Amino acid sequence: MGFKMFFETVNNGVEALPTNPTDVQRNVHDKVKKIRLQSLRRQYELLQMKKEEKIEEYFSSIQTITNQMKLCGETLSVKLIMEKILKTLPSQFDHLVITIEESKDLKEVNIEELQGALEAHELKITGRKEEKALLAKFK
Repeated sequence: MGFKMFFETVNNGVEALPTNPTDVQRNVHDKVKKIRLQSLRRQYELLQMKKEEKIEEYFSSIQTITNQMKLCGETLSVKLIMEKILKTLPSQFDHLVITIEESKDLKEVNIEELQGALEAHELKITGRKEEKALLAKFK
């Protein structure tokens, strides 16, 4: 398997093993999964929410990468994923992150609740920015 083929596999995913695979096919498949998983772990580690990015988009990015990691055999707890999300939000969410971390046990909160709370805060921020822009136009 050449570099180009490995590169395409890392970018596009791991193909399923054929029915009754040979030992060679199984070994190559395992190696490809390991390489793909290393790449996905790196993407996951480096992932940060951008200031202009919406909460929904960021959660989608996290979910896409974690699902791909799970397909390659990685086990990630919901708590670990939520901690990653809270650590990588922009500073405009800092006070909400502190409140969530101090008032709630992340074992008792699901990702949908976390996303809902962050989206509600995002709407408040967006609404205030729009109000300030309108006020500035009329001054």
